Amino acid sequence: MATWSNWFKTAKEKNFSIEKYLFINQAEDLERLHSSGLPFYDFILIDGKNFDKEKIQAFAAKHESTWIRIYNKEDKGEKYHKLGLKSGKEIFSFIESLKIDVSNFNIQLFEYVENKFGGNIASDGQFPKIELIEGKQELVSRSTEKYFHGQINAIGRLAFLEENVPKNIRSTAAKVIDYIKIARKEFLSGYFEFVVSDKGKAYFLDYKKETKAFTS
Repeated sequence: MATWSNWFKTAKEKNFSIEKYLFINQAEDLERLHSSGLPFYDFILIDGKNFDKEKIQAFAAKHESTWIRIYNKEDKGEKYHKLGLKSGKEIFSFIESLKIDVSNFNIQLFEYVENKFGGNIASDGQFPKIELIEGKQELVSRSTEKYFHGQINAIGRLAFLEENVPKNIRSTAAKVIDYIKIARKEFLSGYFEFVVSDKGKAYFLDYKKETKAFTS
């Protein structure tokens, strides 16, 4: 399991067209997430054609730490990110280091907190599946640690594929799945990415409505 950017990078290396399976529309995905009621990071989106340094400086000053994502408007596989930037100066330095024509890119800035868990949920509305890892966000995106795999079963319990699942993994998975619960046996449908901070607060990073590539 890895993030979108990892999947795109691997697909590009193997000359495999992945877009028809991932159903990505950044603007729609963010709008869906932000109108869902799920907790998410504070963020701003900047079109590289209107690169606003003052807006970036103000956002960086507002938060202890910032996470930046930059993606090409046309080539969805060309993405860059960096975690834990502490100032506007560090943000500008990172962007300059990429040596790109920023007008061809969209820039997303998110507040960033140290996280202890991360993963994703694929939900068909009845039996959501969750993949969870204990580790910081870089470990999650690179899949360098062991994932645990759980699913809500027919009697409504969270069951894991693995044996001897640690209590903190079980409790964290149950807590995150509760966010998408509508009723006793009804859940939001879609694909969700999330992290849980070192203080136990959950943040959802992505919410895609199409799930057939993940739940089949």
